[in-house]
Amino acid sequence: MSARALISGRLWKNPERRISGAGKPFGSASVRVGNGDAAVWWKVLAFAEDVLEELLSLHDGDAVAVTGEFKAETYDGRDGPRISYTLFCDRLISAKRRKREETEDRRAEPSQGPIDSNDEQRGAKS
Repeated sequence: MSARALISGRLWKNPERRISGAGKPFGSASVRVGNGDAAVWWKVLAFAEDVLEELLSLHDGDAVAVTGEFKAETYDGRDGPRISYTLFCDRLISAKRRKREETEDRRAEPSQGPIDSNDEQRGAKS
């Protein structure tokens, strides 16, 4: 049984394209969830081509929501034991993508031009 998570936060630094030991491309990013001392840092890895490309189109500070299987591991930090979170992303949603899609949709719609109220009234009477 594997655990899944849905996190939302902001990218810390630009995502990076990397190559695995097997020669396959993947994306790596850090996501900060929360603020101040309550912030939790997640390492996000994307292997699927569509998710990888979407991740790599984002930049430092962009808001994202990602979901996928995750693992949590302990390590010895300066202040004692800490937890490292890694999420293997299979879906990604960004505010940037939605805004870009809406802009593209608006550009695809035919332009109507200005409406003359007299023309509308004539059309209604005919």
